[in-house]
Amino acid sequence: MQTAATNVTKEVTETIEDDYEDAMDAMYKKELALFNLHEQQETLLEQEIAAAALPKARYTKNTIELRHAETLLAQQQDYFNAARVRVKTKELEAREDELGLQNHHNRMQRRREILYSKQDQECKRVFEDVKKAKAVAKRNRIDSMQLAKNRMKFLDDGMRHGHKMHKHKVLGTTHNIELEPMKPSKETMRGSTYNELKIGKPHMAIASLSATHVFGAVHRQMIEEARPRACTPLPNFRDPSWRMTARIEMTRPASRQMTVPRPATSGGA
Repeated sequence: MQTAATNVTKEVTETIEDDYEDAMDAMYKKELALFNLHEQQETLLEQEIAAAALPKARYTKNTIELRHAETLLAQQQDYFNAARVRVKTKELEAREDELGLQNHHNRMQRRREILYSKQDQECKRVFEDVKKAKAVAKRNRIDSMQLAKNRMKFLDDGMRHGHKMHKHKVLGTTHNIELEPMKPSKETMRGSTYNELKIGKPHMAIASLSATHVFGAVHRQMIEEARPRACTPLPNFRDPSWRMTARIEMTRPASRQMTVPRPATSGGA
């Protein structure tokens, strides 16, 4: 039985570890896909910028007037003044062409900055998603490992307890005192409530106990009666009046033995 439990624990542990590694691989692939997407976007943007045509020359009013003056002087055959105006016009045209080219580069750089800002926001969002997913995967791995350990522990303890009770039942050494029924706590999830919700009661599947302890049933189990029905019925332990009477009887100095008050029967006698 110990070898079987070890093998089952090993298989379950391997499955949990494989799921955790798959989750980590999925997060890595998600980050890698985003990195490749950003590289493609940057490459396409650089290709678009390289293929973009340079803007046409747009000169100021003063430069255009100087060009017109140069043309008129040339028509009037005043080549000396036309040459002087031409030198001044060339200086202004070169300065304005350089300014237009710089504006073009600024616009292209602005497109790069917009793309970088968008990619930075995507990276931050994916980073938070991956960080959260990794934390969830790690927490699920720890919880699953603990749950697997609890399952094996509770299964072993439950089967030992079941076989022990079966031995007592066969030998006739079972106690004949009906215990007070325990009501599961609604505020906490500790103790038997955790076992019943998460683990179950595998030891109730023993054949000798299956008649009175139905395995996997949701309704309240029937407890085997150790007292004949003809005897005095047990009082309701949860009745406040009976509890108060019992406390009073126990606190009387003259009484060293508890006298349980006789509960009222349905016949009114």
